[in-house]
Amino acid sequence: MCEDDAPIRALVTRVVQREGFEVDAVTDGVEALEKLSADGYDLLVIDLMMPRVDGMEVLRKLRDERPANLKHAIVMTAASDSVAAFVEPVCTFLRKPFDIDRLASAVRSCARS
Repeated sequence: MCEDDAPIRALVTRVVQREGFEVDAVTDGVEALEKLSADGYDLLVIDLMMPRVDGMEVLRKLRDERPANLKHAIVMTAASDSVAAFVEPVCTFLRKPFDIDRLASAVRSCARS
């Protein structure tokens, strides 16, 4: 789970844990890339707009090094819907503010895909 906004990170962490998953939460793309290089994950939740390294760069790195992980990625952003057209082929795209039930549903479906 990669989100720079602390309240959103805490909320998403709780939702993902409620769905039965352990969560490694990081605050930016640099930390996400470090975690992704060392650990395997069943599900990825990635914010696009973050400091240091943004979510698009994290997605590009996944595409280049672990493309199968993209089908388990939920991408979140407060940017306009047009950004979705530029996002790598991921499981789903959630625009902030998002509905908690929709996030929980996405967690279940993306972890199974």
